Amino acid sequence: MRRHLFLLIAFASAALFVAACAAETGSGNTPTPTEGVENTEVADVVVAEPTATATETPLATATVTLTPTATNTATATPTPQPILQQLTTNGCCVQPRFSPNGDEIWYLDQPDPDVSAALYGISIETGEGRLVNDRLGIYSPNGNLLAYPERERTYIQRLSDGEVWEINNGGRQISFSPDGTRTLWVISDSQFNFDSRRTDVYLADLNGNGGSVAVTLIGGRVLSWLPDASGLLVTNRDVPGGDAYLARYDFESEEFIQLGDAERLRGVRLSPNGEWMTFMISMTENPADNGLWLMRIDGSERRKLPLRGGFQWRTDTELLSIPADFDAPAHYLELYNIETEELRKLTDPNAQPFRVEGGDWQVSRDGQQVVFVSAEDRNIWLIELP
Repeated sequence: MRRHLFLLIAFASAALFVAACAAETGSGNTPTPTEGVENTEVADVVVAEPTATATETPLATATVTLTPTATNTATATPTPQPILQQLTTNGCCVQPRFSPNGDEIWYLDQPDPDVSAALYGISIETGEGRLVNDRLGIYSPNGNLLAYPERERTYIQRLSDGEVWEINNGGRQISFSPDGTRTLWVISDSQFNFDSRRTDVYLADLNGNGGSVAVTLIGGRVLSWLPDASGLLVTNRDVPGGDAYLARYDFESEEFIQLGDAERLRGVRLSPNGEWMTFMISMTENPADNGLWLMRIDGSERRKLPLRGGFQWRTDTELLSIPADFDAPAHYLELYNIETEELRKLTDPNAQPFRVEGGDWQVSRDGQQVVFVSAEDRNIWLIELP
């Protein structure tokens, strides 16, 4: 029952702001889930205003350290092994994410059916738990601002002093720019089919001032901010019902830079530095074209990747993957380097068995940790990578 409540909470909180969900920009961003604004709206669910009276609640933790296999050479240095650490108990919880400073894991929970769902956190180092925020919403990249809906209005709160102001956008979901200086929201004409639908993309400063249409999309959507906030990654059509294409839109030049066909494209994710993107292609006439692809942001280089399954960016040049290996006894992590094209296992499904529930996992910003909900016990676990 508790697990079902959490899923309902997650969907309800997203519905307050979302008409759909997002592409992640880089590793350690919030899914989503994901760090982005795919499907016309902005993603990444979470929460708000710190509660001054919240008390810290220790949560049981269990650490499992995996001993390296002995070698035949007495002077050999053992290869560092991953460490699995259980963070929560009793089937808790959903949507684990790294806090902005990386010291805690934040997650959604409703420990008491008589109170609303809220954001909780647990220290990675000490295992101490606490109530982080009691209102659902969206954080700015640095965690200093919180946007939330209330009575069909959108508000932003500065968490350092509690000041709140309204964004005059009719209660629509906003997205913070990567540099935390601007906000974005969209207004779509829903009376037409999607391939002919007009979507106006608005930009404003953090106070909501200067809100105006930055670009209009036809049968398209915003996928993500560019990491330097100079523009957006979008899909668009030149005319209603025309062919969809993937493009970068530059705010200064007000131009679309077309990158390729977008009819069968989904799951676009930018590398942390914004130089590369990954995306999935499916259901094409040529089966060889289906799968995961890598492309430079300027479209100058493109190739298919040897990865099948879930993946996230770890660094500017590395992808972490959980392969769709149905013969393996458990899930495991692989690391793919886009420069050397080397693919290697980071965990052994026999020595370090784990299973991720419903794709609910995230890589830390430094790429050294992975947090996930276990499909075995529904608890939150952490993997420390070597």
